[in-house]
Amino acid sequence: MKTSYFARFDKLVHRGEDGILAEQGISIARSMPRGTTCTQQADIFAPSQRLLNKYKSGKISWGQYKEQYEMIFSISDPKEWYEYLVDRTKDFGEPILLCWENTDYKPCHRILLANWFERELRIKIVEL
Repeated sequence: MKTSYFARFDKLVHRGEDGILAEQGISIARSMPRGTTCTQQADIFAPSQRLLNKYKSGKISWGQYKEQYEMIFSISDPKEWYEYLVDRTKDFGEPILLCWENTDYKPCHRILLANWFERELRIKIVEL
């Protein structure tokens, strides 16, 4: 499994770099940009609009956001969710989890999700 953001993923797909296929992209955001090459969505992993609004408006810190976002995992089976995502792209290669944020500039929920998988399943997830 890998992670990236929509703009980078779309460039990789259009350039044919790294053998990345559009079918490998799974959006874990509440929405997708118009014209993205990403073909799948698993918005169950997206933060709630309420949580996102509280963070963006400055009502909660990144630490509080992280704590609240990660609460959705506390009752989840990481292996089950990992297999669900891998199964969605099994005919095309490993899944690439996508959202909007370029993590060079902002923290992001996809990194929290990847860290959860890494921690719980002892696997390595690469950011493209």
